[in-house]
Amino acid sequence: MKRIFLLKGLDCPNCSAKIEKEVGELDGVQSSVVNLMKQTLTINVTQTAADTIASQIETIVHSHEPDVEVSENVQESYIPEKKQEANESYNNEDKKLTVRLAIGAAIYAIGMALTVFAKVPLPIELAFLIVSYVILGGDVVWQAVRNISKGACI
Repeated sequence: MKRIFLLKGLDCPNCSAKIEKEVGELDGVQSSVVNLMKQTLTINVTQTAADTIASQIETIVHSHEPDVEVSENVQESYIPEKKQEANESYNNEDKKLTVRLAIGAAIYAIGMALTVFAKVPLPIELAFLIVSYVILGGDVVWQAVRNISKGACI
């Protein structure tokens, strides 16, 4: 029996390899493949183990990546309203990201324009660059610091 799990937020190749290996070693699992780009885990599992496998997979995933959301991918013909809700949440996330990127890029452009045309002092230039960096890439740095502090991805 083939089952697909969504691993939303999984972005570590090392962790995905560990997850794939550990899930593949579970009783009843015949094969386990993690697709990091699609953030999915595809398994072939026996019918007897199919009922209890989801909780075991979630435990394994959270032992390596505590912030990853684990959910089973259900065919959209079975639950079309959930698919629509997921699309709406992605659209809201995309809008927020677009606004954040636009604001960060605008602050960066203003800082560079002030540097080139107004010859502002170095502290003001740095303030614009740091603020734009925090807006554009702060979440990546924050996630890296959290992973390092937890010992993840080592």
